[in-house]
Amino acid sequence: MREMGVILYTVIIFFSTIGTGLTAQQLTDTRPNIILINTDDQGYGDIGFTGNSIINTPNIDMLANQSTRFTNFHVDPTCAPSRAALLTGKNSLHAGVWHTEMGRHFLPTEQITLAEILKEVGYKTGIFGKWHLGDNYPYRPQDQGFDQVVIHGGGGVGQTADYWGNDQFDDTYFYNEEVRSYSGYATDIWFSEANKFIKENKDEPFFAYIAPNAPHQPWLVPEKDIIPYREMGLPEPMARFYAMISNIDDNIKILRDQLSTLGIDNNTILIFMTDNGSALANQTDGEPRNYIDKAVQKKLGLSDESLNAGMREGKSSIYEGGHRVPFFVHWPAGGITQSRDVDRLTAHYDILPTLMEMAKITNKPPSDIDGISLAGIMTNDAPQLINRHIVVTQQRVDIPNPDRPYAVMNDEWRYTYIPKGDKSGTSEPELYKINEDTGQQKNLIDQFPQIAVAMKKKYDKWWQHSAPDTTALRFVVGNDAQNPTRLAASDWASPNGLDARPGSKAVEVIEFGRSTWWIGYETDYDSYPWPIEVDKQGTYDISLYLHDKTAHKSIDRKYAVLELNEGLMIQKIDQNATYVKFEKVLNKGENSLRSWFTNNADGSWNMNSTMPAFYVYLERK
Repeated sequence: MREMGVILYTVIIFFSTIGTGLTAQQLTDTRPNIILINTDDQGYGDIGFTGNSIINTPNIDMLANQSTRFTNFHVDPTCAPSRAALLTGKNSLHAGVWHTEMGRHFLPTEQITLAEILKEVGYKTGIFGKWHLGDNYPYRPQDQGFDQVVIHGGGGVGQTADYWGNDQFDDTYFYNEEVRSYSGYATDIWFSEANKFIKENKDEPFFAYIAPNAPHQPWLVPEKDIIPYREMGLPEPMARFYAMISNIDDNIKILRDQLSTLGIDNNTILIFMTDNGSALANQTDGEPRNYIDKAVQKKLGLSDESLNAGMREGKSSIYEGGHRVPFFVHWPAGGITQSRDVDRLTAHYDILPTLMEMAKITNKPPSDIDGISLAGIMTNDAPQLINRHIVVTQQRVDIPNPDRPYAVMNDEWRYTYIPKGDKSGTSEPELYKINEDTGQQKNLIDQFPQIAVAMKKKYDKWWQHSAPDTTALRFVVGNDAQNPTRLAASDWASPNGLDARPGSKAVEVIEFGRSTWWIGYETDYDSYPWPIEVDKQGTYDISLYLHDKTAHKSIDRKYAVLELNEGLMIQKIDQNATYVKFEKVLNKGENSLRSWFTNNADGSWNMNSTMPAFYVYLERK
């Protein structure tokens, strides 16, 4: 199905090029380069330009002063859904992504991405940093339109799906089909690799998607970047969070200097944005200053103004602080160099059609997208955006349902709903006049019930349009594009809707942002299935690991158990073995795989002693 969609789209591109009267080469020569910087967990208020009087971001501030700034721009409250919407032009549910793990972050292969669209018209495409839409074939970035790939695994450096042992310093990352070791700090590496890609492709149009993992936890950063914030008297978590952003800021200067040196800055669209609200604000009830004691506040001369642009809450929230983010666009050749604010309601799924128009791709975007092009309002007003409604929802469950937290927005109002049992939810909707109450403190639903009813109807219609197919996406094993296939426990399928992945229970230990997650708590977890699809029938080696292969962790149990479609295979574990290998003929088609280690010869499970195999490798022989 995906192949047919891409072929059809290619045909449309070809005929639309003929219709312009220009040759393909002429169009290529005039198309702008595109650099999209999308940081991780940095909120609207985590920039000096937007009013944060502590953080040092001179280069982001300079870019903001040379850009059209969308001041009412919204994304999803968490990362994978936000990234799916950005790349497809559809809201995250409509794109088929609503969680950050359990396989519900895989971007369905039938979706056509911005990278695929640009690649079809001659762009070189590269991603550097965080993908978080599937680490296995056919969901990887190289399967979805990117020529050059340099990324970490999972949703953050060091998480379960990442390369074992990564801690943001001198790590091993995924380079196209390989793994490569790098020297240096993660953010520096992402920008350095992007700069190499840009230099290599300076004579043809390119799309560089620079997606740092920073400032996502764990909050690890070079000491030189932390020291200025420590000297202010900031507590360690806050100092580290801001230091990670200042490091990004330094890299943006290096990037812009290279564009100037190469002589390609004039016809390069440079975008800066973030993927959701502030993780710092999320941990301090929306107000990062809650980290600072009164003496430090006085020393810094802080007033009562918020460091989060006055917004309520942060990452994960459906209040404004969870999803309103900065969005700056700079493009000298397109006349976008002046400081200008656009306050119209806009969203991440507008990026795809906007860049298509700016890149002179004259055919229509993929059908059924939710975004609209913002190209015409970079320098002009946008009456067509008046009375627009946008919905954000926070699902983070196995099966989405309309009773999860959501917000309905228009230019004037915010209608919010949080069910009971979800943080401070009351199951009572709220209504805020956002331009007069940025902090969403005065609920006006009793004064304006008719507005609330109208906005609820908007949500109901949106849900009917957006509700996704909830069939679990499967790992494809045995395909030549990726053999062997690695399965990580963070992608276990949900058991009866429960979120039982490693890292989700209260076993996380954080010290200055360094997380040990589930290590040392292996017996706290049950074992859950991975849904797989065997691409080619054959004999497979299936290797079970307690920790990942490169950890060389011995398995302190007697028996390994492999369950395939509810049929058990049991094998004795050799002393000091770090893995157990089964050999099995797998038939083409759908399977379910589970695995664990036990002391019981019959393979049965004992609470507090049996351990899952957190990693499994399948290789077609």
